[in-house]
Amino acid sequence: MGRLLDVALLATDAPPPRPVLDGARGPADHLFTFPHDEGACLAPVEIAPAILVSHWGRLVRQPPNHTTTSAGHGWRVAPWFRRMYGSERCFEPGKDVLLPIFKSRGFVQASPFLTGKPTKRNVLLNFRGNAHLNQPNYAFGLRQQLYLLINGHPDQCQCADPGHLRKTQAANSCPPGGDKDGCLLVGGHSRDYIADLQRSVFCVVLPGNGWGHIEEPVIHGCIPVIVMPGIHVQLEGILNISAFAVRIEREQLPRIVTILQSIPPPTVRAMQTELAKVWERFTYSGLFKRELQMQARPPDALTAARVGKPPQREDQKSLVFTKLEPRLRGLDAPDGLVEHLRLRLAMRESEGACRHVPASGPWPRPPLISHGPPVPTQPPVDMFVWTSGVV
Repeated sequence: MGRLLDVALLATDAPPPRPVLDGARGPADHLFTFPHDEGACLAPVEIAPAILVSHWGRLVRQPPNHTTTSAGHGWRVAPWFRRMYGSERCFEPGKDVLLPIFKSRGFVQASPFLTGKPTKRNVLLNFRGNAHLNQPNYAFGLRQQLYLLINGHPDQCQCADPGHLRKTQAANSCPPGGDKDGCLLVGGHSRDYIADLQRSVFCVVLPGNGWGHIEEPVIHGCIPVIVMPGIHVQLEGILNISAFAVRIEREQLPRIVTILQSIPPPTVRAMQTELAKVWERFTYSGLFKRELQMQARPPDALTAARVGKPPQREDQKSLVFTKLEPRLRGLDAPDGLVEHLRLRLAMRESEGACRHVPASGPWPRPPLISHGPPVPTQPPVDMFVWTSGVV
């Protein structure tokens, strides 16, 4: 996948530093990606010294189980798991890196940070996702516990009216007053998922089949409430997660509503301001920008002969993103990774290029990257943008 030194030096003009980590290159300055549900758990033990890039930040040593319920995807199967990274750990802070899940252009282009169309956030707490149809180890029982504590208990949190239901249906699904501010918990998928994210102040991030979806609330301006004990979320260790998210421990789950209600409004506004700075880091916007550059190119003779000229009408779906693309800064997840690698190299050089770091850690933690300046307020874009049914 390429050496760490080579990748980072693509963005710098610094001379190559001397070998680090046990005095030999080996796999220690390589990057390997693992997009499996449980990330690098199934990485070969031979590449343990390398930087393993995934999205699953489970911290427990010698994890006793896998959490995926997908047939054939479980990695902890005797005797083979003993040759996998997960036999000892699945993620090593300071060495490994957690990057966001890729979200489609349709999902990103509906972000209020792009469209300039702010929404009224009158739902305190929001979570949508499978909770009843999967085994407890799918989410360490956290999804089931959240529903047992809150769903159907107006004494805990008034039920918010699901936006996609008719009034008669809403009356049957919520207790009296269900159209007021409150909690919106749905144990499945919804065609109004994006719209519900945009009208919620806090969105719960729970594990499930491995990783949790922190990208989705961040992209749509909902403050993540992380309930993932012993698990780091995507970009943790790269960004200052505590500046725009709330972390709640499992034993605090019965008081989650009270905890969120007690957060002062100025603190909520500060977190929302920080979301506006970092939201693009949870996307792969550079890919979208490059895609539009390619679309704008005149086709070569062979392509024109095979598929004809590209569509010229502005209302073509392939061009729907053109009005929004200039608002993207390109400060996305890969850009954050490169900046993170630069800081690692600078830290190693300052501490001595030959410093010994054992393969089992502890690994030094590099500084967090800057979230950047606030994004200017954008005027609303006069175009149709999907706010539902986009995954």
